[in-house]
Amino acid sequence: QVLGKMEGRNYPGEASGNKVHSDPNKVTDSVLLPTRNIVTMIDMATPSDGISQLKVDLQMKGAVHWTVTELQFFMDSQPVTDILPSSGFTSTWMSEGNTDEWVYVDLGSKAQFDKVRIHWLWKAQTGRIETSDDAQHWHTVTSLPGGECLTDEVDCRGEGRYVRVVMDKADNRRFAMAELEVWGKGGLTAVATEKPQPEGARHWLNGGEWKLQRASEVMARGEEIASASFDATDWITATVPATVLMSYANIGALPDPNYDDNIFQISESFFNSNFWYRRSFVVPEQFQGKHVFLNFDGINWKADIYLNGKKIDRIEGVRSAKNALSGLKRTYMLKSGRTVEGEYAGESFETVSVFKSDGTVETMPFGDIKTLKISAVNPNQDISEQSPLRDVVTLTNNRTRRGIIVEQYNGGPASANYIKMRNSNGVEEKIMTSNIESIGKEKNTAYNPLFDILLKPGEVMVNREKAEFVKVTEKDDALILDSIPEKVVRLKSKSGMATFDVEYNGDVKAEMFQVVTLTKKTVKKVDVYSFTYKDLARSTFQPKKEETSMNGTKKVTFSVPANAVFAIYYSASNRAIPIKTE
Repeated sequence: QVLGKMEGRNYPGEASGNKVHSDPNKVTDSVLLPTRNIVTMIDMATPSDGISQLKVDLQMKGAVHWTVTELQFFMDSQPVTDILPSSGFTSTWMSEGNTDEWVYVDLGSKAQFDKVRIHWLWKAQTGRIETSDDAQHWHTVTSLPGGECLTDEVDCRGEGRYVRVVMDKADNRRFAMAELEVWGKGGLTAVATEKPQPEGARHWLNGGEWKLQRASEVMARGEEIASASFDATDWITATVPATVLMSYANIGALPDPNYDDNIFQISESFFNSNFWYRRSFVVPEQFQGKHVFLNFDGINWKADIYLNGKKIDRIEGVRSAKNALSGLKRTYMLKSGRTVEGEYAGESFETVSVFKSDGTVETMPFGDIKTLKISAVNPNQDISEQSPLRDVVTLTNNRTRRGIIVEQYNGGPASANYIKMRNSNGVEEKIMTSNIESIGKEKNTAYNPLFDILLKPGEVMVNREKAEFVKVTEKDDALILDSIPEKVVRLKSKSGMATFDVEYNGDVKAEMFQVVTLTKKTVKKVDVYSFTYKDLARSTFQPKKEETSMNGTKKVTFSVPANAVFAIYYSASNRAIPIKTE
């Protein structure tokens, strides 16, 4: 049963400008293919008896393979997380089968226990449970019970940091264990680090009371989680800043991933999921009545942000699209004399990163930077319209300056450091760093980004619609169009003339496009459209305007009379784009 679909005649998504290997499993393959980025929403009809399994079928002519980076489900515009495979995280330990085998759990510190529960897939009939304080010297607590039941609940009393299950060799037959539980008292207790105190105009939210939970384990919506009444006592204590995996390692739920091959013992399916972070904090008294910014330095790389019961933003840490004609370019002059230029890619407490034009990312310590200059990507557009955020500088005399910081110098003594800010009127002001209390950002209401289409080499669009070429066949002195497609370009005329733009990419020159009037003849009740070389020579339809955009897309503008049929003849490939004016 089809629950929803997306279809169309054109290519879905947009060209990325990147190329990948024709086989993702053969990175040495010399054949590179272009890629497309597709982000779409498909409405689904829900059967009355619900859905137990869902298949997503991806089909596109010419597609060699697909890579899915995110698949989200929504019900009434709210995200749904309690679905497979997100809600299913199982893993299995399996023995080699040719000797006595064992697996142990590290409790993190010495603890007392009175029960061990083992979940088997392929059960060991004989063996024992042991304890140790150092993972070297082991003491037997009891024997495995055997039998047919795949869940062993063994009542036993023991003490130690490590608990081991030893399985006796059984004629090359393997053992498989899905879960090992140790019940008792003691072990590691995660304690949150001390809450940082405000430092001047900043209040760090690292450490403190951050809590963490896998999204599939939380049925509440983001608005509920971000409310003061939400109970997160059963969530784990999170380490911030750190990855989700390190938070679980730090509470003792995982072995040290940096030791031996422990990283391969960690359940990949558990961490291949979304997670919730939650923290409560009190705005410092000195911040009351001021414009406060909530700044995230280390999110990698997507997040929905909720505050006081409301969703306030979504972060997607990606660089600007290749078809963006607006934006900010950063030029870092380092104390070593080297220059690094690129687009902002993020920063930490000690470093800043930029996307460079060669596709790589370079990270620099703040201490290595002498001067930062920020300029507009598009020289024909004011810089204030190319930045999504506006800088807010609060001075030591409590006055405020708003605009775009275009230069920042930190190469001299503290008394010589400064910034240069450009306001909405284009006036630059130099402000000494010693006179600055704080620098923040706010939404820029003047932001007006410009975008352009990205075309493959040889691809042509007419008035921003993909043009359909037809073959041109030479017969005697006539050049005959094979057919007039149904999707012929139709133009509305004004004052007896119709104007259209031809956009293309590659090494095509404007003179290769020739606009010529077509002659129609009816042969055996079929309309045949053609033109001659004389028609081409006599054609007076010359480009009115030629442009090349910043990303290399070229545009040629023509004007033609109304109520006629024309062709944009592309001599290099002996093809044409038919046009009808009305």
